[in-house]
Amino acid sequence: MNSKFIPVLLIGVATLADASPRNWPVAQQIAIGSELQRQLENDPAVGFPSPALIAVTTSFDANGTRYTDRQTVEQGFLVQRRLNDPANIAVIIYHGMSAVTSSAKLQSISYSEKGHDATWPPAQVALKEMGELTDSAGNSFGSMASIRSCTRGDSKQASTYFAGLPGKLTRLDCTQAFVSDASSPVMRFTTYYSDYLDVQLTTGVTTLKNFEYRIEFRDTAGNTKSLVIPQSNSPLF
Repeated sequence: MNSKFIPVLLIGVATLADASPRNWPVAQQIAIGSELQRQLENDPAVGFPSPALIAVTTSFDANGTRYTDRQTVEQGFLVQRRLNDPANIAVIIYHGMSAVTSSAKLQSISYSEKGHDATWPPAQVALKEMGELTDSAGNSFGSMASIRSCTRGDSKQASTYFAGLPGKLTRLDCTQAFVSDASSPVMRFTTYYSDYLDVQLTTGVTTLKNFEYRIEFRDTAGNTKSLVIPQSNSPLF
């Protein structure tokens, strides 16, 4: 892989189902097949952004440059754009489980869940993706196949861990395997789903330099709030 590769950092944003129609928001920048486009536009499991969420912003330093990725709602999807780099785009899908990015030609997605009740997350959820990896010019340099699966854990009051955040946090213990590369280890990680923001909060320490993870939202009174998520090797619960 190119040594100058700058990572696209995806902080998972989960979403709620809605009956409103929507259109693929980045057709000019990220072309996907017509069948996959219909799936993402119409599958209720893809969800819609929470009305409480304003934006998710992540910033970090790499190769002597400060990078900022910002997620906002566009045409019923949550879209991540890198400031000052219009070609670097991602569309968050399936309750924050993954994203369609400008660095891969995604060909198919299979979403499944078990133990679903009235609210997300279900007891178990899995997402399988297949596609091609591409460089900045859109040239393919390899195939990609991955499986991410998560198991629901305990739920706690969000305000116990983040002052001013309504609702509950639910622990998700996840694994991700890149089945297209037998040499890649299975990744294990934990996120915390906020049922008020519909966001999967990632609290683990990252290797990115000077990393900041900030969420802007409206509280139950309609006031705008800004929450910085600290990174720690210790789990919240």
